[in-house]
Amino acid sequence: MSILEKYVASEWCKWFILISFFLFSILFLQMLTGEMASVSSFLDFGQSFKSILSGLIEYIPWVVPISCFFTTLVTVSFFKQRGEYLGMLSCSFSWIRCSRVIFVLGFVISFLCWVSVKSENDLRIFLDTSTAKIVGKSHFQMKIGSDRFWYFENFNHSTLEGQNVQLYAYDSFGNNEYRVRAKSAKWTTARKWVFEDGQFIGFVSKKGLPIYNARNNSIEWAKDIKRDPKVHSKLSPDFSKKFEKLNFQFELDNPDVYILLSQSPKVLSLEKLKYLINRYPNSEAQKLLPYRYRLAQMNWNAISCFLSIFCATIICSCDYKQSIGEIISLSLLGAVCFYILRTTCDSFGEYGIAPPLFTAGIPYLGILVLGVLFYLLRQSKWSLKPLL
Repeated sequence: MSILEKYVASEWCKWFILISFFLFSILFLQMLTGEMASVSSFLDFGQSFKSILSGLIEYIPWVVPISCFFTTLVTVSFFKQRGEYLGMLSCSFSWIRCSRVIFVLGFVISFLCWVSVKSENDLRIFLDTSTAKIVGKSHFQMKIGSDRFWYFENFNHSTLEGQNVQLYAYDSFGNNEYRVRAKSAKWTTARKWVFEDGQFIGFVSKKGLPIYNARNNSIEWAKDIKRDPKVHSKLSPDFSKKFEKLNFQFELDNPDVYILLSQSPKVLSLEKLKYLINRYPNSEAQKLLPYRYRLAQMNWNAISCFLSIFCATIICSCDYKQSIGEIISLSLLGAVCFYILRTTCDSFGEYGIAPPLFTAGIPYLGILVLGVLFYLLRQSKWSLKPLL
């Protein structure tokens, strides 16, 4: 790395730290104002401070690209104001050569943003706030296709244990197969449900009659007793027995998946989104579309820092002198275009009108194309001033 590149890198890093500190300070003060209303003691303030830091983690992929954009604008503008930009060109140093170190920094920062997104859950655990918002939920439901429906009067998302459980199972024609009512049920590390202190009720269906086997605390099917599936089963059960313990081996009834599905896609980390999409019984289900789109957005965010630096460089690296007002106008125009594209694509992506990865990338590709067109027009001596 030459002395000139070291100087450009040091100036860019200096402004990047200042602008990032300014933007995150605004977010911190805004979140602190909201938390102060619920603070009643010094201990509450300490917990609120951790909660704020945890909340700031979510904004890293969004704030850092903005910092990169304005850092590049400010750095190049000061180079031009002090005559250093013109000095570089007069010494036969192209701006592309001088600014390549900025693009390297952009790649490094993009990678760090991607790591922060990937490690978001670990950072929240470090701050001891990862499960604070979801442990105390009063009730919980799971619907596994049209086959089974679960209801928990109380469910602990941390221990994966519920109280006053009801399980309803149906065949493909909507007929009753069996029902389970229990005081408690827990999802174990063996990927099975364990019910305690309840009652099992079985109905004759096309599979046979489900009965409770007290020797191994499981359900067995008496296949010698069957019913035509097109004939709706009667309401009264064909088998009923109380139990102290009952084991169910249902790998598709994983509560972790449905806990994640009950949360907004925006609060889930990259790993949780992948876990939800891969573990959900039907990976192509309509309800997964917002989560797939959110995952695609996070993947595109990995190169957002580089694209923001590229667009800012194009705006500032013209051969003629630009006023600060023109730079601000072009920046605001680009921000408005990005916002319009982003809002439109969010609607298309969340409803599955277009593939999520393509839809999430349209705002970034659109700004990239506009930036290249602007650069080519400027190099061709076309003036955009009448349009501004």
